[in-house]
Amino acid sequence: MKPFGYCIFFFLWFFLLLIGSSGVYASDHSQTDQGIILENDSLHIEFNSTSGTITAWIVQGHSMAASRDLVSLANEQLRLSGSIANRNINEWTALAGGWKMVEKSDRSVRFRLAGRSVPFVLEQRWQLQDETWLAGLEISIKALQAFDAPDLGIVIGPGIGEIPSSGLGVSEGLYSFTEVVYQTTGHVYNLRLESAGESRDAQTKPFEWIGLQSRYFTILLIPGKQDGSFCNWSAFTPKKPQFFPEHPSLETRLNVCLAYSSFAAGEKKVFAWSIYGGGKSYESLKQCKLQSLLFAGLWQWMRLLTLGIMHVLYAIQMIVVNWGVAIICLAFLVRLVIHPIARKAMTSQKLFNELQEKIQPEIKEIKSKYKGGEQSERILYVYEQYGISPLAGLKPLLIVLIQIPIFIALFYLLGQSFELRETSFMWIETLAEPDRLFSFGVDLPFFGSYLNLLPLVMTLTNIYSIKISQPRTEDSGKSFKNNLFLIIVAISFFLLFYSFPSGMVLYWTMANVLQLIHQIMLKWI
Repeated sequence: MKPFGYCIFFFLWFFLLLIGSSGVYASDHSQTDQGIILENDSLHIEFNSTSGTITAWIVQGHSMAASRDLVSLANEQLRLSGSIANRNINEWTALAGGWKMVEKSDRSVRFRLAGRSVPFVLEQRWQLQDETWLAGLEISIKALQAFDAPDLGIVIGPGIGEIPSSGLGVSEGLYSFTEVVYQTTGHVYNLRLESAGESRDAQTKPFEWIGLQSRYFTILLIPGKQDGSFCNWSAFTPKKPQFFPEHPSLETRLNVCLAYSSFAAGEKKVFAWSIYGGGKSYESLKQCKLQSLLFAGLWQWMRLLTLGIMHVLYAIQMIVVNWGVAIICLAFLVRLVIHPIARKAMTSQKLFNELQEKIQPEIKEIKSKYKGGEQSERILYVYEQYGISPLAGLKPLLIVLIQIPIFIALFYLLGQSFELRETSFMWIETLAEPDRLFSFGVDLPFFGSYLNLLPLVMTLTNIYSIKISQPRTEDSGKSFKNNLFLIIVAISFFLLFYSFPSGMVLYWTMANVLQLIHQIMLKWI
């Protein structure tokens, strides 16, 4: 019995050991699959501790209906590249058996690259900040033996998770892009690499921040306290884009160098950054003192106008709740502001049209009797007799000219405002893109794959508004010219606005309707 008892005991011991080993293996495997995660209300970051790279940078919260991952299909973002002690960082990583996580809390994680054959200890520490979409990165190098200056850089990319838009016609580049953006000496610059294999090396003045941006999202490196100095950066697209061959800019990589001098044995240096990786929301950017990123391509006075209209539009939206209604209310408000000028211009136009009808017989007689310079002189004399300026008919254009800066401001506002990216109105899925009433089922040149209704409505209101503002004439030649002018204006506006964001077309359509109502009222007074 004793040998049998020993066998039973040995069998149970071996079975429990096997279960325990399987349990440990399952636990380790699960941790590897899940990755190492830092998360708060606005960010969800996942790390591959072996390669020391970020595999997910998920932007969430801030009233977003859906989260957004700023890591591309390449499954890497914000990684270290370059060389230390004349050896590539990837070689050192392989030699050390990968990075190791040495510290973890709810808000921070620290990775270390070290080993017996590695002449340094390299660490990267990530920490979530209190500000929305903001994290901190601290890179430290401790030399175990002397070596020359490292050639290290932080690589953003490829891209920031942008996917090409499709079926939106000639303006597709307006909706989907990735480009380098940076600020130095108070000025914001951007650089878009359009072709495969395109590159740019730059040595700039000390930059205040640098990164990649798309239409609604950005990843920016903001220098903190560091040893070493500012240095150059480089950007490039792959010679053979792996994911988007027709849109190389979406795979743009930005390498920001970390400038170190040579290391003595036992010397330690630290480089610190804040990293903003999130939406281009005015409030969030302002919280991190990055609001200069918005509308940076405009003249300063135009940018201030755009920001002013933005605040007005946001204030209206807080009252009416719906963004589409807010844009319509903004059109009413702008019309109310320019009403005194519009009323004067349109009254002058009405008087001009009435006088035109009165003097038409005289003008017609002059044209039948005289030619060339004499004809022009006699016509001008008739205008002088009745106190009419030949340019009086252009006064209604003042209404359009006054609204052009507003139109440009709205183009940038409705085209870039983060808060409008997920807003719908009536049949319109998002006011930040064309309204797309229905699909053609085929991608047409220039027009794309959809019928956009709002540009048609806007064009019709524009034609009718111009038509009723023109003086009546019995001259068939002049009537033909007027009609030809109308057709050219209609086609031009239709083509220009067809693939623009529907929020902007909605505003311009409403502005046309209000002007049309004003003209009809004056006509019947």
